[in-house]
Amino acid sequence: MAFNTILMEKKDGVARVTLNRPEVLNALSPLSLSELIAALKEIDGDDSVRVVVLKGAGRCFCAGLDLKIVGGLLEEGNEEAARSQLIDQGLEVGEVIDGLSKPVIAAVHGYAITGGFYLAYCCDIVIASEEAVFQDTHARWGFVPGWQESQRLLRLVGIPKAKYIFFTSDQMSAGEMEAAGLVSKVVPTGKLDEAVDELIAKLLKQSPASLAILKVQLSRGMKTDWLTATKIDERIRKGLFADFITEDSQRLLKGFRDKTARA
Repeated sequence: MAFNTILMEKKDGVARVTLNRPEVLNALSPLSLSELIAALKEIDGDDSVRVVVLKGAGRCFCAGLDLKIVGGLLEEGNEEAARSQLIDQGLEVGEVIDGLSKPVIAAVHGYAITGGFYLAYCCDIVIASEEAVFQDTHARWGFVPGWQESQRLLRLVGIPKAKYIFFTSDQMSAGEMEAAGLVSKVVPTGKLDEAVDELIAKLLKQSPASLAILKVQLSRGMKTDWLTATKIDERIRKGLFADFITEDSQRLLKGFRDKTARA
């Protein structure tokens, strides 16, 4: 499938999706959101892909929604179009990332603002360059979060930190976001690609079946209460052979036994 606002490359078990509107700091438009959704759905159906990387072209990861487009729709009184083209698509992006059966890494450099911030923390693992800046500006522009950002963020960083981020619209450093638990790792400027490649190498060594199941357990568990989450875990476990063994287990354990026997 050909894209106009994103780039997608699949190679050696990895799909790299790049937001590609660098002239507007990769601001999100209805077209870029629809293309991102389409790319992720294509990746989900491709068994050759085991890890996904989401990044931005040019100077930053993503500056959020394209405010020129949003402002134009509102000035035209076309609030329904703004909702259907932007709100519904943004919600779907988060749902598609959550439902993807493989790990999604956000590789963040430069700005990750509001919608771009959301894209980053929807991903399973966030690796950020030390110069990265995270910010939510809903309150600054008089908007109300419409992509379930408020609920998702507070579950990631806790209520006090989430309130501070939303209420102040302050820019937060990569180090601050790592301390809050949102960023998995901060790396020196210029070392982001190297750090992402190192992480990919680790993930490719893991059982794809285990990673897919773990993602379901963690993603669903984050969205519900403890009792419901433990029931989800139990249903998943009981659906596996011998309660905890995945389809990869016998192959991996046989390899371990064979290696031990040869030693």
